[in-house]
Amino acid sequence: MEIYVDTSTQTKAKNRLLSGVLGWVFIGLLITIVSAYAVAFGLIAGLKSNGLVSIDQIVSAYQWLMILSLVVHLVLTITMNVMFVRNKSDKNLVVPYIIYTANFGIMLSPYVLVTDAATLGIGLGIALLLFGVMYLVARYTKANLRPMGMIGGSLFMGLFLISLIVMFIPDTTTLSWILSLGSFAAIMMITMYDLWIVVKADQHVPAEAATKNLKIGLALRIYIDFIYILIRIIQFIAVAINRN
Repeated sequence: MEIYVDTSTQTKAKNRLLSGVLGWVFIGLLITIVSAYAVAFGLIAGLKSNGLVSIDQIVSAYQWLMILSLVVHLVLTITMNVMFVRNKSDKNLVVPYIIYTANFGIMLSPYVLVTDAATLGIGLGIALLLFGVMYLVARYTKANLRPMGMIGGSLFMGLFLISLIVMFIPDTTTLSWILSLGSFAAIMMITMYDLWIVVKADQHVPAEAATKNLKIGLALRIYIDFIYILIRIIQFIAVAINRN
């Protein structure tokens, strides 16, 4: 006797984690974009209301704003990691995640002022394309990408430490470019691994264990990866335009 199994609900349950993670990534990026534009143009409007706006005024205002944003970023990073580990409430990461992504928009708002809309749009398009390609590779590869994540993480930390030393060495333009490209390759490897982790979690984590905290925790990793890739691409495009 044949036994009929309704696989539609199984598929829906299996894909619930993946769709939730990508949904929170989208929400985070949307909040960041709105926050970046609101802060950039709101700051200029506020300064204009008090008279003419000078470069020194903008720089001074941003210095204090960046210091505050970095403090908030550090506090939220520690807080969210602690809350994610404890996982006491299924909704306790929602508000910190929203504040975190909005605060990231504040830190990225200078790009809105110094970069033209075309460069920002092209950078976003390229970043989305790369993200899509990496997602497809992570989803359909049969290889274990854990070593890639370990190599990417080690490479990124090594290049970051080297870049701190290079800051105090004059005339290191070529070396800085090598370090920048190397760190970009490292974050691509890390992103591929993080996407692979999400895909594997979607395939193996039971539906009842796919809590909102888990979705936001995984989304935060992908969100940070995407932001870093976007920033690097915008920087590369801006340098290429200036050279021409």
